[in-house]
Amino acid sequence: MGNPIRQKAKELGFLNFTKTTLYAQPSSVRQTFSRCVPNIDKELENYISRLDKSFMKGRTGGVKAHTYSIIAPKENIYIEDTDHYVGWAHNEKNHVLKIDIYSDSNEKVSKIAKIINKSFPNGIVPNIRWNKIKKKYNINEKECIATWNHLLNDTALNPSKKEITNKLKMCQKCGRENPIKNNYCEGCGKKFE
Repeated sequence: MGNPIRQKAKELGFLNFTKTTLYAQPSSVRQTFSRCVPNIDKELENYISRLDKSFMKGRTGGVKAHTYSIIAPKENIYIEDTDHYVGWAHNEKNHVLKIDIYSDSNEKVSKIAKIINKSFPNGIVPNIRWNKIKKKYNINEKECIATWNHLLNDTALNPSKKEITNKLKMCQKCGRENPIKNNYCEGCGKKFE
């Protein structure tokens, strides 16, 4: 039958948006009824569900290779996270991810990259085992790292304190936007510094 979420994205014209591809590995995997899935899928779902309550999600494919798709119609975001693994499924080191993000805004893509980056205490780039990804996708490691660094260092998402007066501040842990006067995140309870 194909991927119904991708079909919806095509109908809405989201596949015509700029596509950004990120390569990664999960920091952990969890067992579902039929497969082991990367933690990044749940983190993306949590973030998108806060942005757009009308989001839709789905998973297609088999056990060793599957694609998790999520669409946020009101936010103009469509994400496909394709997971392949070789070896023991419960070991996150055996999984390689290709994350395609379609959006009408580079700022939205940068926020998604930062959500993924937060799954590692010291960031995602130092934790990627490029040999497995290069073997699967035949990619240029330096170009992939440059894409990650560009998205993670986007200054548009880190305005100066002067610029954020009377605005919202984003929690670095969960990605939730909070009133500037809050000392703690309304989503996860983390204290703001």
